[in-house]
Amino acid sequence: MLNSSAVFAYKRFAFGVFLTAFIFASGCSTQTGNTITSGGNSPPIATSIVAPHGIETDTPTTANNVTLNCFIDADRENDFVVHGTFHLPGITPERQEINPERFQIVVPATETVREAMRRSVGQAISLFGKFDSTYGTGQGLFAPVSLEATSQEVMQAPSWIGWGIINNTQAGHLFECENGDALTDWVSTLSDVADTLGLPGDGNISDFLSSAEKSGEIVALKYKTNQVLSSWPLVNAGDVALSDMRSGSGQFGFVTSANALQNMLVRRTDVRESDVERFMVGAKGVSGANEGPHKEEPATVYGYAQKNASETIYVMGVEGDSFSQWMDIFRGKTSGYSVRWEASGVPDQLFNNDTSVYCWFSGTRVQDPETKQWYFCVSKFLTDARYSSIMEALSVLEK
Repeated sequence: MLNSSAVFAYKRFAFGVFLTAFIFASGCSTQTGNTITSGGNSPPIATSIVAPHGIETDTPTTANNVTLNCFIDADRENDFVVHGTFHLPGITPERQEINPERFQIVVPATETVREAMRRSVGQAISLFGKFDSTYGTGQGLFAPVSLEATSQEVMQAPSWIGWGIINNTQAGHLFECENGDALTDWVSTLSDVADTLGLPGDGNISDFLSSAEKSGEIVALKYKTNQVLSSWPLVNAGDVALSDMRSGSGQFGFVTSANALQNMLVRRTDVRESDVERFMVGAKGVSGANEGPHKEEPATVYGYAQKNASETIYVMGVEGDSFSQWMDIFRGKTSGYSVRWEASGVPDQLFNNDTSVYCWFSGTRVQDPETKQWYFCVSKFLTDARYSSIMEALSVLEK
C-alpha cells in the first residue's frame, strides 16, 4: 500500500498531465464579458474535487479569463483568502468547473477591485481575472481585474476548533474538539491516546520511548499518534493569526477559531500548553463548596475526588461548561466555577488517604428524575501524572 506522501506525489503528477492536455485542448478561448454563458439545455457536469491550473502540481501554468465564484473569507490587507469554484476558459465554460475545496489566495490587480472586495468580506461574489500556479506553496495565485455580484450560492466554510501542535505557519497536526462540549472530547481523546500508546503507569516515559526505539516499535507509536493528530495544511487569516502561529510554532495548544476545507484557515490559536499548565497549578488551591449550573449538559472539572464517612463520592475543583469558557479560563479572563458535585463513575484508584489525586474529569451533569438530586456523572478522567506522560510522549513522537 502506498503511504500518504506517495499518494500525494502521484496525484500531483497525474493532475499535471491532465492540466497540460486541457490547456492545449481549450486554446484559452476568450470569455465574453463578465458573465458565464448558460450552456443551453446541456445537463450539468458534476464539479470535480481537484485543483485548477497547476495547483498542487509541478506544472507551471497560467490562464487568463478565469472566473471564480467564491466566498470571501478573510481580508489580509494586501491580499484575500477565499474559497469557491473556478470556471476555466473554453467554448463551454459551464463544463469546466473546478472546485479545489480549499482556501485560495487572491491578490486584486487594482485598488478599485481591492476596495470592492474589502466591502464584500463574508459574502459570495464573482471575480474575473488571471490564475498563475507558480505563486506560493501548492496554492497558486488568482489576480482579479473585475468583479460582480454572483447568482451562484457559495456556502461559508465550516467552523473548526481543536488541539494539537502548530509545526510552522503552514502546517500542523491537530484533532477536532466539538464546539460546546466543554473539553469533554479533549480529555477523552488524550486519555484514549495514552491507552492506545500503552504508556506506562509509573510515568517513566523516557525509558519507555528508548525501549520502543531500540525494538523498532517507535514507528508504530508515531503511526498511532498520527491517526489522531491529523496533518493539516494551514493558511493564516491575517496578522493576528500569523503572529499566533509564529509565536506558537512547535508548541501544543488550542486552535480557538478556524474554518476547514481541505486546508485550514486559522483565525486564532493563542492558548498554549503553558497556559493550561499555569491554570492547573493555580487550580490546586481551589476547594469547591457548591454545585455548578443545574443544566443537563456536558461539563469538565479539573480537581480531585473525595469520599466522606458514609462513602458518598464528591468531585471538587474548577468547572467549565463550554469550549469558549475553558479558553477564557486558560487565558485568565475568568476563574470558572468552583464546584463540589456528588459524583458517579469515579474509580477507586483516585482515592488516596495521603494526598489528593488531581484529574481532568469529563462527564455530564444530570438530575435524578425522582429525587431531583443533581449529580456529576464521570465518563473519562486523566490524572495529572497521566496527562504529563501523554504530553511528554507526544512531544517526542511529533518530531
